[in-house]
Amino acid sequence: MLIKRIIKLLPREFYRKGGWIVATVPVRAVLNLVGVAALLPVLQLVLDDNPTRFSPMAICLGVLAVIVLKNILNIILATWQNRYLLEIYRYFSTALFSNLYRKGLLYIKGRNSSEISHEINGVCYSFSLGVLSPILNMAGESLLLLMIYTGLIIYSPVASVLVPVCFIPVILIYVFMVKNRVQRYGKLENEAKKRMWKTVIETFRGYAEVEVNGAFPSIERQFDDNLAEISHQREKMTIVNQLPNSLLELSVVGCMIALIALSGAFEGDNVSVTIGLFAVAAMRMLPAVRTLTSGWTSVKNGLYSLEIIENGLSAQEGPEGEEETFFFEKEIEVRGLSFSYPEGGHKVFDKLSLKIRKGEKVGIRGASGAGKTTLFNLLLGFYTPDEGGVYIDGKELTVANRGGWLRYAGYVQQDVFILDASLAQNIALGVKPEDIDRKKVERIIREVSLSSYLDQLPEGIDTRIGEMGAKLSGGQKQRVGIARALYKGADILFFDEATSALDSATEGEINESILELSRSRRDLTIIAIAHRESSLAFCDRIIEIL
Repeated sequence: MLIKRIIKLLPREFYRKGGWIVATVPVRAVLNLVGVAALLPVLQLVLDDNPTRFSPMAICLGVLAVIVLKNILNIILATWQNRYLLEIYRYFSTALFSNLYRKGLLYIKGRNSSEISHEINGVCYSFSLGVLSPILNMAGESLLLLMIYTGLIIYSPVASVLVPVCFIPVILIYVFMVKNRVQRYGKLENEAKKRMWKTVIETFRGYAEVEVNGAFPSIERQFDDNLAEISHQREKMTIVNQLPNSLLELSVVGCMIALIALSGAFEGDNVSVTIGLFAVAAMRMLPAVRTLTSGWTSVKNGLYSLEIIENGLSAQEGPEGEEETFFFEKEIEVRGLSFSYPEGGHKVFDKLSLKIRKGEKVGIRGASGAGKTTLFNLLLGFYTPDEGGVYIDGKELTVANRGGWLRYAGYVQQDVFILDASLAQNIALGVKPEDIDRKKVERIIREVSLSSYLDQLPEGIDTRIGEMGAKLSGGQKQRVGIARALYKGADILFFDEATSALDSATEGEINESILELSRSRRDLTIIAIAHRESSLAFCDRIIEIL
């Protein structure tokens, strides 16, 4: 059942506040009923029947005051409800962001980044405002309909008979016509949105290659096709949403015509009052029924979001717990390690064993596809071996305890990760801007030979260096990566093809910087992988991977 799935998905800290929000549903229904009831004295005035001692103007002003107060209270309660729903959106968006991240590198590599981004942002918003909000509104309108109908039964049995005749057939026809279509429209629109996000991200990320190969017209057509698909699904949903409005209005008008035509059959009844009561009731019941039908449509259309969130929050890898302490004083040992990629991937390593002593500068060389980067991911704890394991001073490294091990590690890739932030924030990655040790950053910049670059920056270390390091050369990116490891105080540096994309002169400068670094810190362990011998010139020994 949908409600049970939602309650199971919500964390317990939302239950109490959610109970108060649910409690406001009947309150809002009563307020709306009061708004309808307040119109009855006006109806009596229209029918020239004023049983009270108040003047018509006083009655109208009183009705106006009641309606204004009702609307103010409704706005306050609606604001509380929306604030609660947005808190749920923030919770699920944050939880999904965190859980998808913790599912690990293999999971992230198996997904498209634009799809993940869309799920974290768009899907969570759709669930909160496109599923939960309509459910609460439908509950309130259902109560209102029940109360109005009960009042009609008491005051005008004839008018109460017309209500189910007007509304129930229309609702049944509508549900029968669209029940199997709405959810499909939502899924198709979501898929098109994911493809559109993917196209945008990939196009701007690969601008140079797209432009050189003249690929933009083709990509632009793909983008336009996805937009056309989104528009097409939205058009169909617009028709679906408008359909009950037209049917309901026709049905109400038809019932009123029938009531007038058959007025002679109601002997003893005040036909004018009956028609007036039906009109007042229908005036408020009509938007309530519209809310029910549009809410049902919205829930069906957004149900895909519930499934995505359930899957995203399930089976997270690397459960959180108390972080274990590692000591790296002797060696890293790989013992009988075997590893294959999931879903039928080939066996990368079979019973691999090796040792790296603390303070060594070790190169790992092999052809492309030999498993060099895979070995790094195993040494860093990002992948779990099928057999054997990685041991640091005799302690086995696992996904659960890798946080303690990574405190010692610095990682410099071929394409260094650069934030669209200041130079200081990129070097002190993960540190709040106000907590950055600026003197330490400036000292490390000199150590990695970035001083000349720093002198060119208009705002010094506070200068933003662009998305993906747009304002940095390849060699400067590598130096930022090394500086980041030094700021962290890493005891072991992993260089993953760090200089393979650089020219020989820049590569020589980087290698010299690494040598200077190792001379100043004798206990610093360096592991570098490359397929080019010159990239490993600073190493004490080289391990060949076949």
